[in-house]
Formats: sequence, structure tokens, C-alpha cells
Amino acid sequence: FDEKIIDPSNKRATDPDVLIKANYPKLADKALMAKLGIDPSNKPMALKLKGFLSEGARVQLRDIVVADPSVIGTTRNVDILAAANLDSAFKGQIDLNVEEARRKVSDQQIAWMNQLKADGTMAEHFNKGLFTYG
Repeated sequence: FDEKIIDPSNKRATDPDVLIKANYPKLADKALMAKLGIDPSNKPMALKLKGFLSEGARVQLRDIVVADPSVIGTTRNVDILAAANLDSAFKGQIDLNVEEARRKVSDQQIAWMNQLKADGTMAEHFNKGLFTYG
């Protein structure tokens, strides 16, 4: 929960909206890049990460920080949903033998998915958010 991303000007004590408006997708992307060993300055590779995580990651991370601002500046493991297409690929609902141009997930995304699956980072869980978030 990098303070430089969430509250770079250290204004949260006087302006609590800072925590609501923070760039949580950047926070999630930065953590994912670190996990995958991607250099953040490698823009083409960083762009390939788009569409890897669920859009709900923003809300999920925001809710954690708003509920407990003391997490700012700490490192925590957080389960975040994969984007719908990647989730479908993970569950075997997308034929990965089809050529890349005809798939909704790229070869690179599949390689990352397999890397995260192999090290136990990516796993299938029941989505309780289905009942929590609607």
C-alpha cells in the first residue's frame, strides 16, 4: 500500500477524500509487475498487463485503505479477482490452442497466468463478492 501512490502529498489527515481518489489500479499494477519481475520502465510490457486484473480491484483496495488507513506504507497480501477473460482462461473456458489473434487473452497473459498458478499466487476461489457486491 505504497504511500507515494495513495497519498503522495500526505494530505489524508486534512482531506480524507485523498483516500477515495487515489490511483488504486496503479497500486495493483505495480504489485503485479513486481510479482512477475517486470521492470515498470518497460512500458510495452507494462501495457500488456492491462486487462489482467478485475476492474473491481480499484474498489477492493480503496475499501481496505478507507476502512484502515494504517495499512498505508505497509505490504500485505490481498486476493484480487482476475479480469473476466483471464478468469475464463484459468478455468479452462477459453480454448488456449486457438491462435492468439482469435483469443481474448494473449500468449503473454497466458504465460503470466501459468507462472502465477505454478507459484501458488493465482488460484481458483469461490467468488463471495458475487453476493457482496451484486
